[in-house]
Amino acid sequence: MQKLLLKIMLLFVGVRQKECRDLFATAKNEKPYDVIIVPGMPFKKGVWQKAVKARIYWAKYLFENGVTKKIMFSGGAVYTEYNEAEAMKLYAIAVGIPEEIILTEPKAEHSTQNLYYSYFESRKLGYERIAMATDPFQAKMMNGFIRNTLPDLGRLPFILKVIDELDPHMIEPNLDCKQAIDPNFVSIKERENRKTRMDGTKGTNIQELYLMAYPTSD
Repeated sequence: MQKLLLKIMLLFVGVRQKECRDLFATAKNEKPYDVIIVPGMPFKKGVWQKAVKARIYWAKYLFENGVTKKIMFSGGAVYTEYNEAEAMKLYAIAVGIPEEIILTEPKAEHSTQNLYYSYFESRKLGYERIAMATDPFQAKMMNGFIRNTLPDLGRLPFILKVIDELDPHMIEPNLDCKQAIDPNFVSIKERENRKTRMDGTKGTNIQELYLMAYPTSD
């Protein structure tokens, strides 16, 4: 039932599948992206959510199909003690993504920050062609932010048919994720009130927050 509800949401609330296929086809026929940004989700009780697995396997698929050279996982320890970027990296390595092509952005706490922080950290590393790779639902939610704030950021929402084909291979590896635990973790619910969290989701004052997170940035 959970899988069916997720699929319905992605089909009818997210980016339409024709657009997903068109974006992938265009990307495959052009020069590869230097890096794709994969936003994180909370890692709860040692169990990987289906949506996180799908994002990681989609990133793997994009790399193996020559669409990107690098993968950047983004997300801090927001709602659980596990740093999302570091936990995703461990899982990605376990499922066969080469460690040398993986990058992490470990400080973002909202989807807007996943994109903004990762985009500018990627630019600092010299990467020019950058895209977001995520599920169609999140991709649609981020369309306005990308259009208004990061207009040259590419979009690669996943194709459900591809995810369905990959689904039987989405393993649950026996990982020791203790190394992804943030020893200074304090839940965002204890650090920020509801309004502040909503502002973060909207990307309010995102440039100032980025400079606070990465004070050496230009």
